[in-house]
Amino acid sequence: MVLHYYCNLMNLNEFAGTSKGVSSIGLDVNNCVDSKLRSSIEAITSWYIIGAIKNILISQNPKLLDTYKTEMEHLLCLTHMELNGIGVSLPILQHLVDSLKMQCLALERQAFSLTGRRFSFTSSKEVGKVLGLYKGNKVSTSKEVLEKIDNPIAKIIIQWRKLNSTLNRMLYPLIRMVQNDRIHGTCITHSATGRISMHEPNLQNIPRNFEIVNPISNEELLISCRDAFVAPKGCLLLSADYCQLELRLLAHLSGDKTLCSIMRTNEDVFKSIAAKSNNINESEVTDTLRQRAKQICYGIIYGMGIKALAEQLSVNEEEALEFVETFHSKYPGIKKFINEVISKCKELGYVETLAGRKRFLPNIKNENVTDRSQAERQSVNTTIQGSAADIAKKAVILITCNFKRKFKSQCPKLVLQLHDEFLFEVHENNLKQSAQILKKSMENAVSLPIPFPIKLKYGHSWGKMNEMIL
Repeated sequence: MVLHYYCNLMNLNEFAGTSKGVSSIGLDVNNCVDSKLRSSIEAITSWYIIGAIKNILISQNPKLLDTYKTEMEHLLCLTHMELNGIGVSLPILQHLVDSLKMQCLALERQAFSLTGRRFSFTSSKEVGKVLGLYKGNKVSTSKEVLEKIDNPIAKIIIQWRKLNSTLNRMLYPLIRMVQNDRIHGTCITHSATGRISMHEPNLQNIPRNFEIVNPISNEELLISCRDAFVAPKGCLLLSADYCQLELRLLAHLSGDKTLCSIMRTNEDVFKSIAAKSNNINESEVTDTLRQRAKQICYGIIYGMGIKALAEQLSVNEEEALEFVETFHSKYPGIKKFINEVISKCKELGYVETLAGRKRFLPNIKNENVTDRSQAERQSVNTTIQGSAADIAKKAVILITCNFKRKFKSQCPKLVLQLHDEFLFEVHENNLKQSAQILKKSMENAVSLPIPFPIKLKYGHSWGKMNEMIL
């Protein structure tokens, strides 16, 4: 990088010695040069290289410097979020573990009673034999396969696997990571779209409440992993979630008049979309039609193919294609936008988000149809999802600044960012003021002709939150 961006520093860097790969020279324990000298040279070099890269950014697109500042400021917010951690109740976690283990044992006993023998739920071969699927060759016992089998044992195995997965992939790792009644996740900021992800643990993957139904007794068991995430005494958790952020961005970017008109109302967005798509009144829209409209909308945003959409809608591919074509006929601006994004990407080799961030997609001109189709879907997905990530970052920065300005002490803490939803830990006596600042900051993070409303919730635990209307 020194040679490429600031070759005048080559002589200085010779004093720091060498390091293998791209790791830090200053932190290299195998380097015999004095560590203070190495670290100083590395810091000076980094400073000059950053200046050179900034100049390149400005020459390419002046607003990229603003994007750079946003990324850096957001990174500081995420650093504080990692340090804050999120409150967790170890007794509740342990109770969840005990409860799920008991349910797993109960399901095992039921299955063994029905088959008359014991078998391994994790072995595809043994499960296949029990269900009469195994004929000497490899057999799939995936959820999709088991759901098609009209057999109580298959249903028991599906439920057992869900519970077992929650235990091993979620609850056990969480318990191991509790420190002083808090869990500190680690953020990953270098995704292709710009969205934030997490690991060790991935707190964004904590599922919403779900039910397990015993196939034999029909008893329902509500599982809420989020109940274990709690606010400390005297505090509450305050959640703010953008309503259909990506869909609203699709309306703005496509300029489709009908979709934009829907987004400017206070009606149920997906109900309105379904009504327009099917030429019926909103009062005639069924839950099925609303859900279908929602799945088609997000299928377009996420670049879902017709085959995948058909599976999600539980229809054949011809019907799925007909639904999509009908949708596009009612909202022609969306199809036009998709074609323009793909065409521009083929011309330039990259797509841009609202903030000017670029994602290069070399396969956009690939002769291989599969690779090219994937790049085309990624071009649309990145434009929308990446722009949503831009807005979320600006919102977090603005919220943080406004909180610091208002609260000299007892300042609300960001404890989790779930893409376009933010979870804060606030003092009980500051709840209303915090919610007002949160709402105003998020709704005014960017100035676009489409409104970006938010939904507020609060509660002592993440799993039990009440809607808050200001």
